[in-house]
Amino acid sequence: MAVEGERALRTGQVKDAFANFRKLRSAAPHVTSPILDFSGRLLCDGKAKLARWRKYYSDLLSRPVVNPPDELTEAANSAAPDTSIDCKAPTESEVSKALGKLKNGKAPGICGIFGELLKYGGSAVVSWPTQIFKGIWVSGCVPDNWRKGIIYPFYKGKGSRQECKNYRGITLVSCPGKVFAHLILDRVKDKLLSV
Repeated sequence: MAVEGERALRTGQVKDAFANFRKLRSAAPHVTSPILDFSGRLLCDGKAKLARWRKYYSDLLSRPVVNPPDELTEAANSAAPDTSIDCKAPTESEVSKALGKLKNGKAPGICGIFGELLKYGGSAVVSWPTQIFKGIWVSGCVPDNWRKGIIYPFYKGKGSRQECKNYRGITLVSCPGKVFAHLILDRVKDKLLSV
């Protein structure tokens, strides 16, 4: 595999080269460094480390709810709906356009669906999310899994590897949820940018 990766790299096939290198890396034993708990003790056990990461990101990302100022609430209550924004159920052409905005080579979120599967699946794949999005449009309820993400900590490259603050969290979200977000953003983006 290493030879194939080097050959692909020499011939300019960078994507194939890195795919081979990733296979080699996944075949190697995965070693993770211990991290410190709240009291400064080292945690080596996988479950204890997961609990520590969960607590760390929960504390970092959970913020108290702030009530909006009264003026903003009054302005929102008295605002008239913008009739120029299309509020009809999404069409297959809109869904196809939103699918095209997915980036290649990204890891799937909690759904386990790769973006490329949706992006290059053709008309049969476009009709499937369109039906789901139309159901969401009518009910007004977004699936709970689209509100969740998987956070992976990546070492920033400086400081101690044992301290959680020296890691950057990358969140993997659901691909169908991303497509739905692109769909909504496309409808309101022009209005938001013109204000």
